[in-house]
Amino acid sequence: QPNLQNIPRKAKDKQIGSPIRSAFEVPPEIRADGGFLLYVDYSQIEVRLAAHFSKDPLLLEAYLNGIDVHTLTAQQMFAASWASFDEAEQKRMRQVAKNINFMILYGGSHKRLMGILREGGAVKADGTPYTITECDRFVRLHRSTYRILNSWIIDARREAKKVGGVSTAFGRFRALPILKRQPKTQEQREKFAKAERQAVNTIVQGTAADLFKRAFVRVAAEIKRMGLRTAPCLNIHDELAFYAFQDEIHVLLPMLREQMEDFPQFCVPMKAEFSWSLTNWDEKKELAA
Repeated sequence: QPNLQNIPRKAKDKQIGSPIRSAFEVPPEIRADGGFLLYVDYSQIEVRLAAHFSKDPLLLEAYLNGIDVHTLTAQQMFAASWASFDEAEQKRMRQVAKNINFMILYGGSHKRLMGILREGGAVKADGTPYTITECDRFVRLHRSTYRILNSWIIDARREAKKVGGVSTAFGRFRALPILKRQPKTQEQREKFAKAERQAVNTIVQGTAADLFKRAFVRVAAEIKRMGLRTAPCLNIHDELAFYAFQDEIHVLLPMLREQMEDFPQFCVPMKAEFSWSLTNWDEKKELAA
């Protein structure tokens, strides 16, 4: 501990996360030559892909018009008190809504939601925590708000049971044979429920992984073709890290955006975001591009 695939970065984890992140440094020879760490990742790629697969009109409208989906969900979930929140509180509730979106997408329950709300510090206007009944209402509200998304989740699970697995948008198949057998024991029911969640997870996250690898190959080929000194350094989930150089940034950023966003087979746009650091991973900052 901690899990090195997900380095902590919340304030409460700073004692652990920050020193580990700061160990990923710009080498002195790179830095001396005007180099720095450049990070590129996809904005909300999993929810974007869920919008593509489900064709939920609310999600499609949001992504086609540049509306932040997590803020949209927060406004729906906390409609009664949203207008009274200050900027910091709205930002905190957006993070809670982000967790709600992922929890619903991947099959969480109202009990799990109560844990998320408490972890995120979400309380009612009178300062009291949300109850299990209210969390159940949140789940039902989310399902009615994104009705088509939730219908797609049900359909995806049903199809996975019929086929015994699922495929990503790029044709990669994951077998889930347990779904073709009717569970009889409690242990089998738990494994069956887990496989149902994995079915939706694989369609969305598996497609995201396939898309990301294709983008990585494109970018590496373009860097070589253009004769740039910039070099791929690290792949962290849906984030690419490069050793980049200031004298190349004017051609590098447009190329990265083009290669990573050009996936016309999806009905919502992919969006690349940039951050950078002159020193180490822990000190990276957003980069407008």
